[in-house]
Amino acid sequence: MTDIVTPYNERQAAKYVGTSETTLRIWRYEGKGPRWYRPGTKLVRYRKADLDEWIDARLMGGYCEGGSMIARDSK
Repeated sequence: MTDIVTPYNERQAAKYVGTSETTLRIWRYEGKGPRWYRPGTKLVRYRKADLDEWIDARLMGGYCEGGSMIARDSK
């Protein structure tokens, strides 16, 4: 049995990734943003899994050790 997940609309997706709807639209136009789909001719929807994957691909910085962020050695 597949889990039914309610897709995010543009406003929800923008809030989830921490940007504006306008920026999300620009990214979509430029092919830079998270994966999306059109369930209708004008509707745009995002799956949470795709938003999470897009965010994870952009993680930078330290690594987690024992629940705390620690800066990486710059050697």
